Amino acid sequence: MLNKYRLATLYLAACCIIGCTTYSNTLNSELITQKFGTYGIEVIENENNIRVSTLYSYKENERISRTFAITTLTEQIETIFSVEHDLITKGGSIGAVFKDHGWSITKQHKFIGNVTIDNQSKRISRLMRIEPPLPLAIHIYVFVISKNKKSFNYATIAEIHHPAYLTSTMLKSTYGREYSGANNMAEVKKILTLVNRKLRNTK
Repeated sequence: MLNKYRLATLYLAACCIIGCTTYSNTLNSELITQKFGTYGIEVIENENNIRVSTLYSYKENERISRTFAITTLTEQIETIFSVEHDLITKGGSIGAVFKDHGWSITKQHKFIGNVTIDNQSKRISRLMRIEPPLPLAIHIYVFVISKNKKSFNYATIAEIHHPAYLTSTMLKSTYGREYSGANNMAEVKKILTLVNRKLRNTK
């Protein structure tokens, strides 16, 4: 039980929880391409509306994960975005698919902080080619899509970033103008528990 809630307790105490303020709409895929020159995505898990993926770039022909993403997709698939959802379930990049199909994208920010990976976090250490223990920035937000004056909460996404890509300080500078820790506590704890479990998965 201690391990299960260790991350949630540490990071809720130490980090900032973000209210539902909407800011920059630049896609993660676009930022990775701008910074590292290449971009790719691999879906590692995709079941029960939970998708785990790595967003990577290449360095000297070596694939390096820049973002490890745990996404909880909506269970309510509306006809208006069913085509996009089908592409995403087949491995498409969520932001790129919706943007390419004419949707506006916003992020409702829930949490920005750090998670410290340890020796049990073998999956993310291998993908990012980093050595634990090491604090990594985590960003949790609701991915909102809009078209024809209609908006939908498509997913809740937890992104863990490579230290050479994004830090929590950089994320807070971009998104963290308004903070509120009172309304999101239970939801963030639940998401951090899921993140902790996926980080320790060895697949």
